[in-house]
Amino acid sequence: MNKSVVQLVEEWYGQHSATLSRVSTQLSIRSIDAADVATRVVEIRMETPLLLLSASFWNHGSVSVLVINKESKAEMVIDDRKLEPVDDIPLLLDGYFRRIADLGGSRG
Repeated sequence: MNKSVVQLVEEWYGQHSATLSRVSTQLSIRSIDAADVATRVVEIRMETPLLLLSASFWNHGSVSVLVINKESKAEMVIDDRKLEPVDDIPLLLDGYFRRIADLGGSRG
């Protein structure tokens, strides 16, 4: 049985939350189960001394990743699109959080 988008994100979070918590001041995941499986959504929120991140994935195949600089209040859309069949969700998540580190998200 193929895993849903939400299940893949939850699984990735379970494998990486310990690492992420070492570079964040707050870290959480929230899944919203809807009656319609396609509208289920999962959101990972992470806060570092400099940045706020929200990464949301919907079972119907959309992703939205937003980063806010806490000092300047500047918003940066990292990703906001319909996922393609070739997209590898764990690799996307790895890339998003690597980019946060590159933006200075892990400095204290």
